[in-house]
Amino acid sequence: MEVFKRAGDVDRYLIRLDQGDDVLGCIDQVIRENGIRDGAVVSGIGTVSHAVLHMVTTTGYPPVEKYPVWEDTALEVCAIQGMIADGVPHLHAVFSDAEKAVGGHLEPGCITL
Repeated sequence: MEVFKRAGDVDRYLIRLDQGDDVLGCIDQVIRENGIRDGAVVSGIGTVSHAVLHMVTTTGYPPVEKYPVWEDTALEVCAIQGMIADGVPHLHAVFSDAEKAVGGHLEPGCITL
């Protein structure tokens, strides 16, 4: 992972991940190491070889949730965005293959290809 910081009225970070990096783990690391309390993740693109999403599958309460996993599967990362609140990222992601796109909450275990 390589981190580029641009300081100013609002600090901005660009994170370049290496093959095998855990996407959410690296984002967490940048948050911790830079003392980021609140912020926004505005863009994330690339490819993963493993993916885990968290999805709510019902409209009732309590919600029924599922955690689909893709292992050894090349998926395009079409988008990652969300917020950082009190030092905790809450991010949504959209992944696609040649057939479909799927979205949900980004979970640990999304590994860069």
